[in-house]
Amino acid sequence: MSPARRPRRARSAPRAARRKRSVSRAGSAAPRFRALVPLLRRGRQAVLSTHINPDGDGLGSELALAAFLRQRGLRVAVINSDPVPRLYAFLDPRGDILTPEAPAARRALETCELFFAIDNGTLSRMGALQEWIRATRARRICIDHHASQDDVWDLRLIDESACSTGTLVHRLIRTLGGRLSPEQATALYVALITDTGYFRFARTDASTYHLAAELLEAGVDPVQVYHQVYERNSLAYIRLLGVALGSVRTEAQGRVGWVSLTRQQILEAGGEQEDTSEIVNSVLTVEGVRVALLFKELPGPRTKVSLRSKGELDVNALARRLGGGGHRNAAGILLSAPLQNGIERVLAEVRRLGPEFS
Repeated sequence: MSPARRPRRARSAPRAARRKRSVSRAGSAAPRFRALVPLLRRGRQAVLSTHINPDGDGLGSELALAAFLRQRGLRVAVINSDPVPRLYAFLDPRGDILTPEAPAARRALETCELFFAIDNGTLSRMGALQEWIRATRARRICIDHHASQDDVWDLRLIDESACSTGTLVHRLIRTLGGRLSPEQATALYVALITDTGYFRFARTDASTYHLAAELLEAGVDPVQVYHQVYERNSLAYIRLLGVALGSVRTEAQGRVGWVSLTRQQILEAGGEQEDTSEIVNSVLTVEGVRVALLFKELPGPRTKVSLRSKGELDVNALARRLGGGGHRNAAGILLSAPLQNGIERVLAEVRRLGPEFS
């Protein structure tokens, strides 16, 4: 598909200089959302996307932002490499979120003037869209709270201290004078609760609860949202949870706990389409465990690894050494390796976290 043509701009600064001025780095002031205003005035067609295997933060953030951009008169398409997971389908009842092969998605990409990467700044996690992103002449904007970023974005609105990308999208909408509908508030509430582990992860603070209160005042039904997200597990997921937890192993005198799921176990449970990443959180609840790991065998052969930690232990740094990423206490890796090899490689890196893990 051909990249969209950008509108002509008079006496524009060099691209590298424009990018440098528009970056908000960790530890700096809040992202400069007003830098978006001239882009929104010039652009008419926007495309939003999040990472592969979209989660509540990515989906909720892009849906809330898409609605805001439509309020400002833009034509907007939300295009993700992977379909919406079953647990989050209630956020998109009309099925507006597209995948790249849909004809409407192809048309939107061909005419795109503004591209927003939401909750992800790493091209390798954009799936089928990554080569299009490299080639497009559309303005590329990244809104994210992760440390891992590729240097392809024209405008980066990044705050690593934020508990969710939904928090940043809320700030953006408020800064630019937007008002939240109940649907937008619900989308942002899902972003907030899923990326804070329902208000229990380290970056949860008073501002997190203030935002939750504001979203409830805007029309969120917290009982219904909790039911949709946390009380609709499939029988296949429950079976996989039992298989995994029935085989917990420990290392380093109980400081490391890990479980694995083979392809055969996944298929026997009928759980090939299930998001199993939450299983690792149960391992972290074991007394004494400070690092928890879930190894999931994928076709390829590949191994998906979910990592969690407590306190100051940085599993994001560990994940980045193996091509993954995330946050200090929650990260992920996709290894092009068989399951057993993946387990050995990751456990070797865990032993480098400190003498108490060796």
